[in-house]
Amino acid sequence: MFKKQRLLLGLIHHLSDINHMTKLHLTKLMFLITKEKTPKFSTYHFHPYKFGPFSSAMYSDINYLIQKGYLIDNQADSKYIPQLTKKGKDELEISHDQKNFVSRYINKFGSIENLINEIYSKYPTYTCKSERKKIPIKIKLPSNPGIFLIGYEGKDIDQFLFELISNNINILIDVRKNPRSMKYMFNKGRLIKSLKKVDIRYIHIPELGVPKNLRENLKTKEDYQELFTQYRKFLPRKEIYINKILKLGKMERIALMCFEKDENFCHRRQIGNYIQKKGILVNSI
Repeated sequence: MFKKQRLLLGLIHHLSDINHMTKLHLTKLMFLITKEKTPKFSTYHFHPYKFGPFSSAMYSDINYLIQKGYLIDNQADSKYIPQLTKKGKDELEISHDQKNFVSRYINKFGSIENLINEIYSKYPTYTCKSERKKIPIKIKLPSNPGIFLIGYEGKDIDQFLFELISNNINILIDVRKNPRSMKYMFNKGRLIKSLKKVDIRYIHIPELGVPKNLRENLKTKEDYQELFTQYRKFLPRKEIYINKILKLGKMERIALMCFEKDENFCHRRQIGNYIQKKGILVNSI
């Protein structure tokens, strides 16, 4: 079990002693632990959503822990936090410092409304997708159309969505030949669902993916240089798809996505360079 899952169990156990604690409380308090306690181990990442900061990974872990018998969901009302089983209590991990931190926030702000108001005031970047009309949004995102590049290597879905949202990307263009990944949330179907929840449109252009015969046996920098030499010869034959990207980039903020963290080892950079030769600026996220 991961440290962050043990912390999740510990936080749920701590909150179970307080009546009427909901999953919304849990989410906001975990967000504050992540932002303000800076644990030495990895915790959850968050992205802006309908009710402020949200973590898809945390909710996935709650479901996983229920399936594995560490938690029992509240059958009477699913909005409340689940309960720990004996198995879950044996695995939980939360420090006295973290407990005191959470208790101080609960005592200070009392209601969930006051807690949310505090988060919205301190972390406005996480409010830009909020549907809470009572609270004015204090951050203005960039709105000018443009073309960007992004990779998802080393990121979970929440980090990835945060980067897209904070850059106000309207359309994600997947330039992978095969939109499947060892990272489950980046498989095409799951990715579309995640993007739809935050109002980002998905377009797949497999025609701009690297042909399979060129992707084989890439080990050295020289191998990649040879790949990109061959890929640059390939791009002029795909002008129809480049023109589609150019058209969208004049109206919307779009991002071309592939896997690699370092764009210098990814064909999306070659697409970006090809577009820039047409006098269009392409930025990286």
